Amino acid sequence: MTLAARLGSGFIARSESSSLTEDDIAAAASAMSIADGDGDGDRGCTADETGDCTVREQWTVQIEAKLKKRSTMRFDRARRQVESFLRDNHVSLPLSSCLSTFDGSTFDAFAPDNLKYIRICEARGVNGEILVDDIVPLSACVLDIHVFQDVTPAAAASEDPDQGDQQTDASRHWDLPCAELDGQWESLVFDESLPLRLLDFVYSSLLFSDRGVDTNLVNISRVILLHGPPGTGKTTLCRALAQKLAIRLSDRFSFGKLVEVNSQSLFSKFFAESGKLVVQLFQSLHDLLDDQDVFVCVLIGRCVDEVESLSAARKAAASGLEPSDAIRVVNALLTQIDRLRQRKNVLVLATSNITEAIDVAFLDRADIKQYIGDPSPRAIYQILSSSLAELMHCGIIAPSVPLQTLRELDLFAESSPASSRLFAIAKRCSGMSGRSLRRLAFIAHARFVRAPKTSMPRFLDAMEAAADSEMQSRKHLAQSS
Repeated sequence: MTLAARLGSGFIARSESSSLTEDDIAAAASAMSIADGDGDGDRGCTADETGDCTVREQWTVQIEAKLKKRSTMRFDRARRQVESFLRDNHVSLPLSSCLSTFDGSTFDAFAPDNLKYIRICEARGVNGEILVDDIVPLSACVLDIHVFQDVTPAAAASEDPDQGDQQTDASRHWDLPCAELDGQWESLVFDESLPLRLLDFVYSSLLFSDRGVDTNLVNISRVILLHGPPGTGKTTLCRALAQKLAIRLSDRFSFGKLVEVNSQSLFSKFFAESGKLVVQLFQSLHDLLDDQDVFVCVLIGRCVDEVESLSAARKAAASGLEPSDAIRVVNALLTQIDRLRQRKNVLVLATSNITEAIDVAFLDRADIKQYIGDPSPRAIYQILSSSLAELMHCGIIAPSVPLQTLRELDLFAESSPASSRLFAIAKRCSGMSGRSLRRLAFIAHARFVRAPKTSMPRFLDAMEAAADSEMQSRKHLAQSS
């Protein structure tokens, strides 16, 4: 059976976008332990005493189906339609892929007017193992389908006429899921499965709440702290996590809410006012959380840094060197975070660029303290590869040249010269932040291509020159500082 037959039509699958032959793919399938359910391996079927083959459901595959904005179909009906379509038209599912064209006799009346895409996400085994880049047989899968629809297209500043302009600027509110954050989760590249670990943290916190675990005996703060150098994707990860939770928890909460705290607004020029602003802000959050039908993510990005720093403020206060109003802000912030512990429909996300300056009291309240550093060469390759794929999609690089995934590159490095060269460029970019890497393709075009369309070899030349120039600039800045 060919790969196309196994996957069915319409998938934007990684293996389909490569330059590999069928023989290469067959060898890769064996190396990756991919089973189609027709053998007697752990993922396939086992023979009983009569010789019949019984398939064991071992994987739960997360499926996300996005409805178009004009669709009025009920989510439960859409969920049944999606599962029926997948099982009737496909034998296997390629994880981390997207289905955007639909062919199916019973599906034609539903999909064109209602469905925007079906995203095949990760698969989880019965023992907690996770697959993110593999092919799983549908006969061995349980499909956990999440149907969702955008709530609003953009963010809005909080508005409270009783609090005045200062309160209005205190935060931005996003109703989730929203189109503006669609796809951010899939664009994240880390050297480890950090995003999925954060999802598991939220699942566990909800489980403990549902089972009535006494938080006096098992401490749960629902606070995640991401820290590390600038440009490593901390804020993007927080926003993407909030969007993903609104999708994955849609059977439990009607919608999600992301509240981004403007940390600058918490500091008033008037003495003793800053602490009051913190209390007012969190009181508005409690008003939101009174609605048990909404899951709220609170992002206090860089707020930990803005207190300059909390740890230093506490130490200086004892000697009278720190303004007491700063201490009021610190105490008010920590007190309000403690109050949120009793709410099970909230998650607090904090980011910091100054790792060594984070207050010990805040660290003690964070359930997860995750350092996010600059990406490794393998992660850099994924970032640059996705940038080039987008330029090929938009026609700036033509003709299109399939780029290998990391797994394909490990197995068949010599089959794609373009991929091998891109990986060599990735090694030269070691030390660059994710933000800088996402900008590199634009810099390469603006400085070294300057044409509406170019070939892949020429663009790789430009990207290599742009990478060398960027690294040289960083070296000069380091020497002058």
